[in-house]
Amino acid sequence: MPLVVARNWKTFALRGLTGLAFGMLAIFAPTKALLALVVVLGGYCVLDGIFALAMSWSIEHHRALFALEGGLSLSLGAAILFQPNAATKFILYVMAFWAIVTGIVEYLLAWRIRQRFPQVAIVLPLAAAASILLGVAVMVWPLPSAFHLMVVFGCYAIFSGTATLIASLRLRAREGRPTASRKLHVVF
Repeated sequence: MPLVVARNWKTFALRGLTGLAFGMLAIFAPTKALLALVVVLGGYCVLDGIFALAMSWSIEHHRALFALEGGLSLSLGAAILFQPNAATKFILYVMAFWAIVTGIVEYLLAWRIRQRFPQVAIVLPLAAAASILLGVAVMVWPLPSAFHLMVVFGCYAIFSGTATLIASLRLRAREGRPTASRKLHVVF
């Protein structure tokens, strides 16, 4: 089982890079209309769901948790993309719910792999906590403008994407391939 998870480090890396790309777009293009935010979020949820489902197909021991997370993200993304005008009325609460559930599932995944991959299990709970805190904050203090919402979710996506990318590099090292930090030691 540990080798299966380590062999799938690329899927973790793609998921992290997707989060980073969404976060950068959300922060550096805050003047876009709310509809643009909805479409970008819908696309991010679809990609996040696809990557989580890909992990569920390739990581047998955690298949149900990855499939649950992937199904939730895909469902939310499809609903947003097919009904963007209707989605804007409920988008804050739907995204808050999504962030909370994703955080809970990520925490459960970190808990399950903690003994085999302690170096990964340290980082993933941080991403889970960020998801849960963001969801609760948005439910308690709904932000009045798309600009603020975009910046907050952009920061979340960058943090979560970075944590997932770090986890993927640690899994890569576990697989036995050199990481970027090892390559730097060779160069210098």
